[in-house]
Amino acid sequence: MRHLMTADRTEERTGLLRPERYISRFLYVALLSLALTAACSGSGVSARSSPASTAGGTRPRSGTLRGHLYAVGGPAPGHRWALPGSITVSGNGTKREAKVDSDGGYSMTIPPGRYVATGHSPDFNDGAVPCSAPNPAQVSNGGTPTLNVYCQMR
Repeated sequence: MRHLMTADRTEERTGLLRPERYISRFLYVALLSLALTAACSGSGVSARSSPASTAGGTRPRSGTLRGHLYAVGGPAPGHRWALPGSITVSGNGTKREAKVDSDGGYSMTIPPGRYVATGHSPDFNDGAVPCSAPNPAQVSNGGTPTLNVYCQMR
């Protein structure tokens, strides 16, 4: 017992801890961190930013896909301009259609997944021939990727 009392006084005087105390403090901090992590993970607290919660407290399970319907090529190669018409997006078991606005733009909320887009415009082969996007888009939860559709003019 005398040895422990001497060690405590030595710690007070030098500010150094015995190895046993380092281990016990390390375990205390580790357990406290684990408990805080577990408590926060169930409460919706997160270190990352996330989309706004819905009224029920769950995060939305959708993203916003947006883009434009453009005509490209023609007499001025490399030039593009907005077209009137509609866009059809399909993939991941979902198929949606949207009319484009006056700037040729569209926006739609869809579930996460991989999507392809086609477009039709009355100004491109009277709307009989579909226009396409060069690549599919990956929509993530809360993401807003862009997927433009191009009609190749001759």
